[in-house]
Amino acid sequence: MGDSAGTHRGSHAGLKACKTHLARVGTAFPFGGTESSKPAPSSREPSNYRFPIGTDGLVVLRQRLPEARILLLGLLPREELADAPLRRAAAQVNRLIRDCADGEHIVSAEIGDVLRDSHGRLGAALSPDRLHFNERGYGLLASRLEPVLDRLLAGGR
Repeated sequence: MGDSAGTHRGSHAGLKACKTHLARVGTAFPFGGTESSKPAPSSREPSNYRFPIGTDGLVVLRQRLPEARILLLGLLPREELADAPLRRAAAQVNRLIRDCADGEHIVSAEIGDVLRDSHGRLGAALSPDRLHFNERGYGLLASRLEPVLDRLLAGGR
């Protein structure tokens, strides 16, 4: 429920398809924004990492850290109602994020389902302004994210 790994395919081919799809749709990824042509520096020291963003950034990460597992989290719900404009846009971006996952090195997860009630609404009890979460909302997110991270770190999907 909510946690979904992308389909198996070659990482490079999957990222290429993802990039093509994003260019066609014209959507920027939440994990970086728009594409950047700024090259990454050659130093492997973490303080010197400068990654391009979007799918270019995923390609650079995979090249520099080929054994790394990358977790792409879907956008969290905003606005109260499921058919609100930001919710529809977030659902579209989340589909694109899922398409970028290869299920092995790049994994996607959507954890925002714990914030919605049975009718898909984001209630004031978890997000009074329907944008920022309160302590209870963040607690639910943490409890939903923990098993995803455990599986990822253990090598599972």
